[in-house]
Amino acid sequence: WSTVLPPAAVAGPGGDTPWYSFEFGPVLAAVLSSEHAWAPQRDWLEARLAARNRTRTPWVVVASHRPMYVSGPPVGDLQSDAAEMRAELEPTLVRHGVHMFLAGHYHSYQRTCPVVGGRCQPGAPTHVVAGMGGYYLNPVLGHGRAGTLFERLDSSRHGYGRLAATPRRLAWEYVRGDTAEVLDAW
Repeated sequence: WSTVLPPAAVAGPGGDTPWYSFEFGPVLAAVLSSEHAWAPQRDWLEARLAARNRTRTPWVVVASHRPMYVSGPPVGDLQSDAAEMRAELEPTLVRHGVHMFLAGHYHSYQRTCPVVGGRCQPGAPTHVVAGMGGYYLNPVLGHGRAGTLFERLDSSRHGYGRLAATPRRLAWEYVRGDTAEVLDAW
């Protein structure tokens, strides 16, 4: 199953907001704006996820420019923005069984375990920072490994992500840009 462009999006209140959702095959994708107030987005997301048809869209991916979990030095507003986002949105993501939270902003590749409250927990959303597409790469803290909050970290290579879904499986790959080698898959 594949398509080039998603069908018409479902906009937030009033139809003219920078947050929206669309169905892409078996995936409900909800896109939020990390540059706007969280309360109206959280309320909209709560209603949108509660109304979803779980048979038609068994998978849920939520995306935002800024990450909710990020392995990076505490410079600027990076960690405080992530903490605010977790406080505002994480309960909604967990309550509605969101599978993946996809972000950018920080120029590196990062993937967490399924996480809630800063701890690995089966069934919680997996967070991916896919900021490795260009520009210079930002440093990450530590080394990603299975069984830790950040299972995969890479700040030395550019690449891209590939998301594939069937009604029974959601799969993500991090692909190295210059060689097409798959560097991470889950």
